[in-house]
Amino acid sequence: MTHENAPSLTRARPTRAADPDQIRKLIRHLSSDNANEVFAAAQALVRALASVGKDVHDLADLTKQWDAEVAAQRLQEPKGPDPIDWPLVERIITRFAEGKTRFTVDRVMRAVITEIPEVDKRRGAERFALGGFARRCLIRLGFSMSRSGLSCERKSASGEEGR
Repeated sequence: MTHENAPSLTRARPTRAADPDQIRKLIRHLSSDNANEVFAAAQALVRALASVGKDVHDLADLTKQWDAEVAAQRLQEPKGPDPIDWPLVERIITRFAEGKTRFTVDRVMRAVITEIPEVDKRRGAERFALGGFARRCLIRLGFSMSRSGLSCERKSASGEEGR
């Protein structure tokens, strides 16, 4: 399509200085699904900016203030928790299980949370992964998990069954 078929917006020549509302409206027209409307809005925007002694580069320069706003917003966004220190969690579980033959997994988790309070803030998949890790550590230490997975036991307190 040629510009003759474009909306009348392209044929309208501003005779006076454009007001900010008109410029905002033209910018919004740039998001149209209609390519002709986008083209017409872009041409009209260039003319509207020229009518107030500005150009597209001046318009682009206005976005510089967004940099500071975006940076400030990123500083305010809550930061996720630090990664879990898995070797530390394993040492805590090993220390907790020392000399014990039977306990609930919940007690193990409370022991971990007592020593690493930020672990308690974990939710969803991370919390699930922590429980699975604790169970695997207990199995390595010679514990058998109950069918429900909520408790565990081993034959000897040393972790050396039958030796």
